Amino acid sequence: SDQLKASGKMLPEKAYQSVVVSLTTDKPVGAESPSFTAKLQLSIKGLAFTPAQLTDLVRSRITQVLIDGSVLQPVEKDELTFKVRQLDIAAGTMKLIVHVESKSYKQLDLMALQAGLKGKSRQEAEDWLSSRPEIDRASLTLSPSWQSSIPRLQSHVLVSQSKE
Repeated sequence: SDQLKASGKMLPEKAYQSVVVSLTTDKPVGAESPSFTAKLQLSIKGLAFTPAQLTDLVRSRITQVLIDGSVLQPVEKDELTFKVRQLDIAAGTMKLIVHVESKSYKQLDLMALQAGLKGKSRQEAEDWLSSRPEIDRASLTLSPSWQSSIPRLQSHVLVSQSKE
């Protein structure tokens, strides 16, 4: 188990088989006793895999069907669960049912947004941003706070994309 974890692999529930190799007791079978000692030896065979590889495979398949310009959220925010559906240890195969929860978002052209905002009043900027179909929500912060319009110099306009 520790060796598997150290190598980045895991042995999921229902992905192994155990066989009793031997069972010995210090009392004969059927004898009544207030206590006894037993020794059990098992042979366990199973199929382990690397969860990171499974995640990469699933994400690459999802990415193939995304709308152009869309990307998935960072992998560490994904939720991945799986269940062993079929196991063939002799053949070295197992089938999994995989469930992934992730979010996709449109990758924005931040330079174009920056250029489109420069010189606009606060209201013009808010209206312009809300009219863009690729933007779900926008937040404007002007500094200093008494400022009523976006600077005319593009280098003074900072635009970032939140991936929530």
